[in-house]
Amino acid sequence: MKRIAALSMIVTVLTAGLGFASPAGVSEPFRVRTVTMNGISGPAYYSRAAGTFRFLPQASGSQMAALRAP
Repeated sequence: MKRIAALSMIVTVLTAGLGFASPAGVSEPFRVRTVTMNGISGPAYYSRAAGTFRFLPQASGSQMAALRAP
């Protein structure tokens, strides 16, 4: 009887854990597009939360130099 109770407890904990691990809402693919807004053109992604496109940050030359292998 104790084994059944323990097994039941394990199944309950695993099921609850899977419920918390699932993503909320509908998944959308991350797409980058070239857009022009207010005279500015560049790569951007659509933010559903903001309801508009967001430009991707551009790395400066000093940041790019830091990424190169020594």
